[in-house]
Amino acid sequence: MRAIAVSILLASSALAGEAPALVVAGPKGETKSLQASDLRQLAVREVTVTEPHGKQTVRYRGAPLTAVLALVGAPAGDALRGPGLALHVRVEASGGYRASFSLAELDAGFGCTDVLVAFERDGEPLGAEIGPFRLVVPTDKRGGRWVRQVVSIKLLD
Repeated sequence: MRAIAVSILLASSALAGEAPALVVAGPKGETKSLQASDLRQLAVREVTVTEPHGKQTVRYRGAPLTAVLALVGAPAGDALRGPGLALHVRVEASGGYRASFSLAELDAGFGCTDVLVAFERDGEPLGAEIGPFRLVVPTDKRGGRWVRQVVSIKLLD
């Protein structure tokens, strides 16, 4: 039911001429609604990767997932300890597809899972079939967590 509501919100935003938004929520109820222009203000990076499904080499541009999570108070670095080690991240797509990460695996001090919240592919905004936002996980050997059409990212305990 919640995925339907988020999908309707995205569709109504598009019809109203507004840029699609990504909702990011923290464990204490804090939320942010972000557009691609907001992500461009973060530590934007580019990665050249071989897509796990299509096998073609492409260049994605986006913000690190850790930078997006910091906007809702996610602990990182030395602040990530104790109860913070039990936090996990759930990413949801417009069709209800979901994938998860532990917060610790995303932190450079604990793990090495590199995740980008992409908004461009090969210098162009992401098309409707994979965008407006997509997770790119170059360190994953399979593509199950390369979530297309991302609508929400939640930090949960």
